[in-house]
Amino acid sequence: MELEFHQMALRYEGQRILMPGISVRLMASLAAEGQLNPVLVVASQSAAEGYVLIDGYRRVAALKALRRDTAEAMVLPLDEVGALIFRHCQESAHRHSALEDGWLLRELLETHGMSQAELSRRLQRSESWVSRRLSLVRVLPESVQELVRKGQHCPYAATKYLVPLARAKRTDCEELANNLEGARISVRQMGQLYAQWKCSDKEGRKRLVGNPLLFLKTSGELKNEPIETSGNGIQSLSQDLEIIDAVSNRARRRLRELKAQQPLPQTVMELWNAARSSYGALAKELEKDHAGCTNQSGDFGAQGTRA
Repeated sequence: MELEFHQMALRYEGQRILMPGISVRLMASLAAEGQLNPVLVVASQSAAEGYVLIDGYRRVAALKALRRDTAEAMVLPLDEVGALIFRHCQESAHRHSALEDGWLLRELLETHGMSQAELSRRLQRSESWVSRRLSLVRVLPESVQELVRKGQHCPYAATKYLVPLARAKRTDCEELANNLEGARISVRQMGQLYAQWKCSDKEGRKRLVGNPLLFLKTSGELKNEPIETSGNGIQSLSQDLEIIDAVSNRARRRLRELKAQQPLPQTVMELWNAARSSYGALAKELEKDHAGCTNQSGDFGAQGTRA
């Protein structure tokens, strides 16, 4: 069925992390091909709302950006709780971050009155898994969670480093996250900030959380270090590129083995996005300064290229 946007209550919009790259691709697909898959809704208990959107928030946002008035929807014959659990169980495991799991669990627990034991049974997860996911969203400050929702911080980095920082000192976690000023910080860089915070004294921690970008710049993380032109510099660069080549081929072999066994988790895809970004920046530098080294196909090195 076709629903106008005002007929759908966007009650669970905060359970998804904004991914700008995916949103742009989705808009392009909708503009070119139209809406191929319906969004999922349930009938609302409130007559004023009509329906509640369960799944398809990115599609609705993209359709609104394209100035469309309606979306194709499928009405699930379930109540809201059943529909939320159905959506969660139907999605592949690698599509959820730990924080998104926690947001769903908190919603079911606090808004819909489910117990942790019931959540464990309905989601087919252990009670310790439920408890761990809930602790993430209870410990991490809401202002930091909002930055993660907006795509300003990687959810894996937030889970691995900002959560323990919040447990140690909540105000430092909030200040650090806010003072990153929307910069795209990799998991490794966030780990360096956390490691530096742990080993610093009170004054050092104050300086770090007050200006984390300055620390990353002075440590060489956010600036382009000059490349040596001596023989040793060329040798070091050559060794680095050989390592990239070897590691890429090893990772590809492992990927082929794993794909047949299990879906890749969200953490692997986040690490891949970080690696792809670094590799893209490296390729851009080589193409800009050493364009004559490319072959006719645009690949570096006319000889020795592996398939």
